[in-house]
Amino acid sequence: MLTNFIKALGTSITARDGVIPDLPVGKVVDVIINSNNGHLEGLWVKASDGMKILLMSDILHWNEMEFLIQDESDLSSPEGLPKLTKILDNEVRVLGTTVVGKFTKKRYGKVSNFTFDTISPHILSLRIKSGWWIFGTSRHIPRSKISKFSEEAIYINDQGIKIEKKEEKKEVKKPVIEG
Repeated sequence: MLTNFIKALGTSITARDGVIPDLPVGKVVDVIINSNNGHLEGLWVKASDGMKILLMSDILHWNEMEFLIQDESDLSSPEGLPKLTKILDNEVRVLGTTVVGKFTKKRYGKVSNFTFDTISPHILSLRIKSGWWIFGTSRHIPRSKISKFSEEAIYINDQGIKIEKKEEKKEVKKPVIEG
């Protein structure tokens, strides 16, 4: 299933076989992305006993209403997942990060949302906005154009990306009416 980050943010995590069946045990607050390949490794979850990590492989069912897991033990503390230590040390934020062209070094804007696949789970595209409020522009950058995630920026292969030039307003001459 395709989904976007903004829709997933705040979604309830429900434990099927918890102390009370189908009871929400937390809410999604962020994603954990492997900065080397854009793979979603897990989710940061705000649970009753603090911030926990939910691995993508522990999700049984996923829709816009909830993430279904087996039980609350699927939520782990960062210390309980040594295989994620290196990824967590290099964790990068995606939402709000500046997108820069790898070759032109042009700043295209900031990430306002991103779509990902719940099966693969990889980032499929970035939605970036540039400019201010309603006067800005918005564009999608497909996964094939994303070349590197870093703390400073997300770098894209900007060869072949159409850069729209703003046209200057032509002054319209008003007809002179003599009378």
